[in-house]
Amino acid sequence: MKMILIVISFVVASLLPLQSNADRQATKEKPGLTILVAVDQFGAGYLEKYQHVFKGGFRRMLDEGMWFTNASVDHAPTLSLPGHTTLATGANPKTHGITSNAWLDPRTEADSKGLYHAVVPHLDSAAGIVGDEDGMGFSPRNVKVEGLADWFRNSSADVRTVALSVSPLAVLYGGRFSAPGSDNHVYWLGSTGKFVTSRYYRDDYPDWVNRFNEIMAERYLQRDTWKNTVPAEHRELARVDKVSYEFDGVNTSFPHKAGDMIKQGSAEQWFGRFSPYQNNALFDLAKEAVHELKLGQRRHTDFLSIAVKLTDRIGHDFGPQSQEQLDVIFRLDRLLGDFLSFLDETVGEGNYIVALSADHGAPNVSEYELEHGRMARRISSEDFEEALESVRSLVKNHTGDKQNLPRLIAADLERFSFINRAMTSEDLLNGNDKDPLISAYRNSFLADQVTTYPLWTRQNRYGNLVTGSHPANYGVIVELTRGANIWAARSTHGSSWDYDREVPILLMGTGVKTSKTAAKVFTRDIAPTLAYMSGVRYPQTVDGQMLEGMN
Repeated sequence: MKMILIVISFVVASLLPLQSNADRQATKEKPGLTILVAVDQFGAGYLEKYQHVFKGGFRRMLDEGMWFTNASVDHAPTLSLPGHTTLATGANPKTHGITSNAWLDPRTEADSKGLYHAVVPHLDSAAGIVGDEDGMGFSPRNVKVEGLADWFRNSSADVRTVALSVSPLAVLYGGRFSAPGSDNHVYWLGSTGKFVTSRYYRDDYPDWVNRFNEIMAERYLQRDTWKNTVPAEHRELARVDKVSYEFDGVNTSFPHKAGDMIKQGSAEQWFGRFSPYQNNALFDLAKEAVHELKLGQRRHTDFLSIAVKLTDRIGHDFGPQSQEQLDVIFRLDRLLGDFLSFLDETVGEGNYIVALSADHGAPNVSEYELEHGRMARRISSEDFEEALESVRSLVKNHTGDKQNLPRLIAADLERFSFINRAMTSEDLLNGNDKDPLISAYRNSFLADQVTTYPLWTRQNRYGNLVTGSHPANYGVIVELTRGANIWAARSTHGSSWDYDREVPILLMGTGVKTSKTAAKVFTRDIAPTLAYMSGVRYPQTVDGQMLEGMN
C-alpha cells in the first residue's frame, strides 16, 4: 500500500510541476508586457565582436540585463522554421512538429513526372490572405503544440497577443488559436508592400493596421538607396566592402541602389528583400500595436513578438562578415534602443520584460575562409547531382532486401568528400545517446517528416520537388563537412556545427538581474522562462527549462 501511494504521489507531482511554477510566480512582480525579439541568423559572435560599437538597444540590454554567453540551438538541421518555432514553443522540433523548412511526407504520391512534392510547413492554401485573393496563405496548422501566444491567451480572456514580422514567420509566433470572428493580431509584410494576415486568424484588418499600410509607400518603400551608416572608424570590424564573392559578384559595395539589386523588379521586392528600412517599418508597426491595443497598460500581462528577417537575407547574400551585415546590425541596435525608450514612456520603465535571441547562426562565406587559409568548401549543384545520381543508380540496381537500402545509401553518400556523415532513421531513433551529432539531429527527427536539406540541386528546386530516389525517401539525412556552404547562397546554415548553433540570449526588465553568465542554456529555455516571469502557466509539451538565475 505504501508503494502504491508513493507511485501515485510521483505521478501527480510529474503532472503538476508547471502549475507550481505559476503559483510561485504569483508572489513575484509581473511585467505589464512580455516581449520576444527573434533576430534571424544572428550568431552569438556578433555581440562579442561589435559590443563596443553598440549605443542603442543591444548596449542597453548588455548593460542592464542578463547575458547568457554560452547559449545555443540544440537541434539540427539549424533552419529558420524549426528554430523560430522552438523559440515560440519551448519545444524541440520533434515535439512541436516543424522539423525542417521542407520535408517529405511518405503518404504523398509522385506526380506524373515521378517527382515528389515536399511539405513547406507554414504554407496553407486554405487560409488565404485577407483582402488579397491571389495572396499565398500561411498558418500554424502543422505546429503540433501551443506556444507563448496561446499560453498568454489561456491565462485570461482579456490578454492581448501580437506577432509581427516582415515574413510569414509571424504565424509561428502567433499561436494556434483560431475562431470565426476572432481578434487575433498576426501580421507580416505581403508581396504588395503592405502588412497582411491570413483568414486563419481574422476576417478583416483593424483600422490601425489599415492606417499604417496607407503610409507604407511614402514612408518606407520609396527609399531606394541603401547607404552605409556605420562610422568609418568601425568599418574595419567587417571585411572590405568590394569582393567578388558577395551577392552577384558585381553589386557588392555601398551604396546599393534598388535598380541594381532587383533587376526589373518592383519597389515592394526591393523593400522586402534588401532595404534596411523594412526593420524601421517593423518596429514602427510594433509601436502602433502597443499604442492602439494598450499593450502592457492594462490589468493583465500582454505578449508581443517581433521576428526580424533582414539579417538572414543579408547574411545569405553577403555573408556574416560583410559591411552590409554590420550596417544592418548597427541600424538594428538604434531601432531597438528607440523602441525600448518608447516602452519606457508608454508601458513604463521596469513594467516590461524583453528577451532577445535567434533561430540559428551561420558560417562565414567559404571563399572568405579559404582566403584566410581556413577549412572551407563551396559545394556546387553539380556536386549534389553527382551524389544523388549515385544514389539513384544504387536504388535502381539493388536486388536484395529493400530494408537494407537506407544503410547502403548512407554508406554510398559518405564516399563523397563534402559529406561528413550520413544518418539513417535507425541511427537517429536508436543511436548512441552520447553522440552529439546524433543527439542534435534526433531532437528534430520524425520518421514521417524527413528533411530534404541539404541535398538541393537546381533540378529539385530547393528541396521542394525531389525524385523518388532522393535519400529523404529512405529516411537518410546528411551532415556536410565543417565550413561547407552549398551553391544556393553565399552563406548557408543548417548543420550541427558550432557556428550554426551558437546564438545570443539576452533578457532585460521586470525581475531580471544585471549579470553575465556562462551557464549552458538553449533556445528552448526562453519560452518557459518568459512564461514563468509573467505568471503564465505552460504545458507539458515544453522541452526547455528555466534559464539559470531567472527564478
